[in-house]
Amino acid sequence: MTARGKAARAKGHAYELDVAHWFGVPTTRNYAPGAHIDAGDIVSETHCVDCKNHARWTVAAWFDHVEQTAEACNRIPALSLKRANRSTGDSLWVVRLRDA
Repeated sequence: MTARGKAARAKGHAYELDVAHWFGVPTTRNYAPGAHIDAGDIVSETHCVDCKNHARWTVAAWFDHVEQTAEACNRIPALSLKRANRSTGDSLWVVRLRDA
């Protein structure tokens, strides 16, 4: 794995932990080598959340993915999007209007 890949994964993992801490819930991601179970980054009693910390956003594709994941665990899908040079508290959330 390249240094850039490791740095990107570390950045994403740190953001997931920040969001989970913000809401007082644990992360659900399994970071063990070879683990491919995707229950979303954070699964609460009501929501299945994918956290994204990217320079460029592909919101529609990411939301399609979290919708599938949330359906499998019977939760409301949500995206948490980290804004560049902003704190976790300034993140944006994407949910379906019917779930808002």
